[in-house]
Amino acid sequence: IAVDVGIAYDTPGMSGQTSDSKLGGGPVVMRMDATSIAHQGLRKHIKDVAKEHNIEVQWDTTPGGGTDAGSIHVANEGIPTMTIGVTLRYMH
Repeated sequence: IAVDVGIAYDTPGMSGQTSDSKLGGGPVVMRMDATSIAHQGLRKHIKDVAKEHNIEVQWDTTPGGGTDAGSIHVANEGIPTMTIGVTLRYMH
C-alpha cells in the first residue's frame, strides 16, 4: 500500500470540482491514477475493514498523478498494490 495525499475538493469558492473528496471524510483510496490501477482484492479488503470498524472512506480516480505503486504493481510478475491518501488542501 502506497501512502500519499488525496486532494480535498471542498475548497470554498472553488468551482468545476473533479472529485467529491473532502477534508474530514476519511482517507482517500485511489481506484486508479495515471500509473496504476488498485488491486481488486486489496480494494475489497479495505472496504470490508472500513465497514467492520466504522471508518469513513472516500474513493477516487484521477487521470493524472501517480505514486510508487505505479512501479511496484508491475514488478516481477505483478504485486497487489493500491494507494491510500490522507486528504489535504492547498498542496502546492
